[in-house]
Amino acid sequence: PTGGDTVCGRVLVLGYSSSPRGVIYGEIYAADGALLAEGEGEGGAQGEYEPFFVGLNPEVEEETVALLSVYAVDLPTGAKIDQTAVPVTLYPAGDEACQ
Repeated sequence: PTGGDTVCGRVLVLGYSSSPRGVIYGEIYAADGALLAEGEGEGGAQGEYEPFFVGLNPEVEEETVALLSVYAVDLPTGAKIDQTAVPVTLYPAGDEACQ
């Protein structure tokens, strides 16, 4: 998704990456800071770029303003690096807003 998108049901994040261990993490947070979903996928590592896929399954029952964040982790410090975050509006799968 891109910033401001409406997402219905499962959130699919696709891209290319090269991270220290080849692992890409994804999280979705509600506006109040509650964690709605988290997951990880594998991409390239150590300068080799490869496609990655992260599937997230936020369980929402109504329209929910959220922040989708995808990042790698720096091995020595454990800090999030190369983080991209975009606001999205989530709806349950099958919601009429998704038709």
